[in-house]
Amino acid sequence: MVCRKCGYDNKLNNEHCANCGGVLEIYARINKVIIILPLIALVLTLLATYAMMVTNNEDLSLFIIFDIYLIIMCINRIIKILTTILWLNDKKVYGKVGLFNTTSLDAPLDKINDVIIGQTLVGKIFGYSRIIISTSSSKYVYDFISNAEIFRDYLNDYSEKFKHMNNSDKKDSVNKYDELEKLKKLLDKSVITNEEYEIEKKKIFNKQ
Repeated sequence: MVCRKCGYDNKLNNEHCANCGGVLEIYARINKVIIILPLIALVLTLLATYAMMVTNNEDLSLFIIFDIYLIIMCINRIIKILTTILWLNDKKVYGKVGLFNTTSLDAPLDKINDVIIGQTLVGKIFGYSRIIISTSSSKYVYDFISNAEIFRDYLNDYSEKFKHMNNSDKKDSVNKYDELEKLKKLLDKSVITNEEYEIEKKKIFNKQ
């Protein structure tokens, strides 16, 4: 990947430029401070269950079932926070959420259709947002992103440049075949010789 800072061409997926040390991949920062909320809920649930068991001799089966459900939800949220990964470079965007039942995004930038940012009241308090990335085939949601706007701006910028570069390559390819077709017509009409045709054909294919 070409470093945006110094222009040095690095190997793809290196985190820093080998020449200037600049960051190559743009990573979404996950706000892991938010993990304290499900942890607090988990602790309070366990304490409440223990208190109910000590002070109440009635049937607590429904309360315990609710506690188990709440514990599972808290653990699931903690896993989601710890396993969320989202980054991009000048060719693709990659994301992953989950430990066992994972949702993965690995798409070239020209497949990105839209990027939406959302923020709840809790998100405003703790400084994180949700990013929704729409591709040509699906939508991918990433929560707890603390640099969501910066990441979106980079993603939009990289996507536009990538699409422009691909369109330029396609146009160059079309132009080459047009030139070859014209050259072949000249050969068929005996306007040029076979030797001249081969020389001109090599020139066309050697164009950058």
